[in-house]
Amino acid sequence: RGLHPSGTREEMLKLLREDIQFAKELQNAAPPDEANGYRTIGEALEAAARDGGAMGEILSELKEKANAKSKHIEVTIKSLGMEPVKETTGGSPSVTADVLRGLAGDPFEDPPKYGKAYDFFGGGVEGHEACVALY
Repeated sequence: RGLHPSGTREEMLKLLREDIQFAKELQNAAPPDEANGYRTIGEALEAAARDGGAMGEILSELKEKANAKSKHIEVTIKSLGMEPVKETTGGSPSVTADVLRGLAGDPFEDPPKYGKAYDFFGGGVEGHEACVALY
């Protein structure tokens, strides 16, 4: 995205906020009652990628990953001691997008809207960093 290796934290946060805003604009571009909203967003991304550059590279990588054989990866985190928010039908802690959003909140909003992980990690810098990591 053009951040120089010696870029500052503020510059990275600015780029992340711009990316989040762009994603929100894409989501809002499709009418709420349109069943084909994802297709509309996909078409918007395709149009943006036609110019090449970073967007073209990103879209190409996404297509490769989408067509790749899926991998099952088992992850176990025992040391945190955090109670599961939701469980799968098999009884394992769920890590769906909605669960992660609930844990992370939106730490890049101004002011930040923290999720449950913020208090679990004691708030402050540690809580903020936990929410950013989960976002």
